[in-house]
Amino acid sequence: MFNKIFLMGNLGANPELLVTQGGKKMARFSFATSFSWKDDVNDWHEHTDWHNVVVYRESTAYRVKRDLKKGDKVWVEGKLTYRRIEDRWGKYHRIPYIVISGPHGWVELLQSRNPQPEDVDVSEFEYTPEDNSEDNPEYLDEGSSEFLDEDFQSNQ
Repeated sequence: MFNKIFLMGNLGANPELLVTQGGKKMARFSFATSFSWKDDVNDWHEHTDWHNVVVYRESTAYRVKRDLKKGDKVWVEGKLTYRRIEDRWGKYHRIPYIVISGPHGWVELLQSRNPQPEDVDVSEFEYTPEDNSEDNPEYLDEGSSEFLDEDFQSNQ
């Protein structure tokens, strides 16, 4: 079996850093792909799709946070995965997202809107239970998909 997806698009927001309860470092971001076409009367139309990405490979998570910013054009290779969630009316939906972990995937910056990457503050990954400020990274169960419960595509 083979599961691999290749997409090119633009980041909708700066990537976020996360830490699982087991101490695993990860990143997440969303990006948009779009295409245009002419209809029968020569009017142009454009359609945009938003994609959610989770980076489980620690070295790539650091690089994603350091190098990628909102608006950057990126190339994403990963494994397509679906998560089942229940909405507030009790209806279930399958939510697609792209996973980058181990040998499964890569993220490459193709064109930046930001000339200089900023330094990644490694303290963003440190667990400090006494500090419950909003600046702390999220803590998730190892292998959890809880982060997808949020409105991941709030930038739409």
